[in-house]
Amino acid sequence: MLRTFFTWVLRFLLKAIVGVREKQDFVLKDIRRILVVRQHNQLGDMLAGSSLVTALREAFPDCEITFIASPQNYMALLTNSLINKLHVFDKKKLLSLSYVSELWSVLRAGYDLSISPATVSISFTNDLLARLSKARIRIGIRELDGRKNEFAYFFHYPVSVDWRNEPDLHIAERILSILKPFGIATKNFLPSVKPTSDDIRMAEAFIAAELTQPGKRIIGLHPGAGKPPNRWPWTHFCRLIEKLRIEQNAVCYLTASSADGEVIEQINGFLAEPLPVYLDKSIGSVAALVERSDLFITNDTGIMHVAAAANTPQISLFAATNPFVWAPLGPGKYFIRKTEDISSITVSEVYKLAVELLKKG
Repeated sequence: MLRTFFTWVLRFLLKAIVGVREKQDFVLKDIRRILVVRQHNQLGDMLAGSSLVTALREAFPDCEITFIASPQNYMALLTNSLINKLHVFDKKKLLSLSYVSELWSVLRAGYDLSISPATVSISFTNDLLARLSKARIRIGIRELDGRKNEFAYFFHYPVSVDWRNEPDLHIAERILSILKPFGIATKNFLPSVKPTSDDIRMAEAFIAAELTQPGKRIIGLHPGAGKPPNRWPWTHFCRLIEKLRIEQNAVCYLTASSADGEVIEQINGFLAEPLPVYLDKSIGSVAALVERSDLFITNDTGIMHVAAAANTPQISLFAATNPFVWAPLGPGKYFIRKTEDISSITVSEVYKLAVELLKKG
């Protein structure tokens, strides 16, 4: 009881000190500088939700966009040419006076608009950073799927978003919900990944050294995933690779990070001819390599969203996650899901779709 009372008092004082008056007009004028704070999502979430930046750039083509991300997801934005400035918010560095000074300089740079979006959960840290920013207008979440944001008073425009009646609404559209009351939207839902010249040279060098075989199709596969339930069995990948090599005259490669070491060893230990591995490469260079491939097959993981930025046909394998929400969008992007057990997807099903896409190419 006493704890509840003190919590109420703290929130009352916080609202009195930093609360702002809510606006009702939903009109954004003279927007030249924008701050977006989204530091609590994973890399794949950030890539899939890059439509937010796309929509802002289309609505305010001459504005300067600053983005605050996290150590886990900032790499998703390094190749996003629509962002002018990127800052990494790292809680571990808050004891450093120089870092706090740098962060404060970013927050107080002076913005016409700050935005704290949310798609999966409400983040107090996001909201607080957006409130501490020197922004003329602040937009954030009032309620998320019926869950109240206790700190909605940080925002001039607290927006309620609710997708419980639209469970299959794609993440690229969900993140735009916070801008819907202002009439801001986009039809471009593709992740924004623009490889640098170095990224392209690295990808082309890998192809020249490992994959150049006249008349053969180039097929990439990503057998890893951060979540074990999202990993298609490595034995399935081996059988698929063998069929693609023999029956489709394909040369294959694997993309991976060091965290995928075990599955890479299992696959290459089983295959008579081990595959070249594009290991621990930047997002831009992976996108450049996929762009130069004839097909890419991947588990539901961050690289799936990187590959989505390429024009290459793609097969994404799903289990527990809703593919209508998370699978890549656009021409040539396909997913397979049968049950919450990813091993229920058969090699023949993936192979059949792969052959159809290779024929179209």
